[in-house]
Amino acid sequence: MKTSFNASVNLSFSNQANSSDAGALLVREALENSQVMNFLADHLTDSRDPARIVHSLTSQMRTVILQRALGWFDQSDTQVLAGDPLWHLACSDARGLTPLEQSRPSQATLSRLLTALSQTDSNLNTLHEGLLKLAVWRWNQQPKLVRPHILTLDIDGLPVEVFGHQSGSSYNGYAGARIYSPLIASLAETGDLLGGLLREGNAGPARDACTWIPHLVDQ
Repeated sequence: MKTSFNASVNLSFSNQANSSDAGALLVREALENSQVMNFLADHLTDSRDPARIVHSLTSQMRTVILQRALGWFDQSDTQVLAGDPLWHLACSDARGLTPLEQSRPSQATLSRLLTALSQTDSNLNTLHEGLLKLAVWRWNQQPKLVRPHILTLDIDGLPVEVFGHQSGSSYNGYAGARIYSPLIASLAETGDLLGGLLREGNAGPARDACTWIPHLVDQ
């Protein structure tokens, strides 16, 4: 099977396994078909000096998304994956075999990316809209006969443990750790993530839900 994002990549079964993360190519293919990366590239604000940019915003975003999609949640995993040729092919903007000759973003580079994306309301709004676009695209891929007539917006709290004393975090006795306490929205029928609302660690279960949920429904 050939991929649409790079015709030089040909997927086949083999007894000689060179990578345990071949699923990265399938996730990249889905991102390519959904056009969500093009939307992010057009609307995210990149404050870096163009003359000093080595890795594009979309290349970095793909790296972060693919790592988390395949279960590589620790930023230190970035260095491990940098030596895998498959990741070069799956994350790069370039086609052909050019990605194999390029370096991948370092852990420090990706950490700066996440900081930059979280510092402006416009970037955060763009990321949320990207999530919705991805969910709508996936919904439209389903046969109409199997689409339910009613969708359930599932809102859950998701304790996120922090290390140190980051602003807004606090010790939560129920979680037994110092945390942030964001709300996460998803579609119950499909599991698609629709958005998140960052809250302080001592926030009550329903705090801010009455204003955030109607905004999600409108979107």
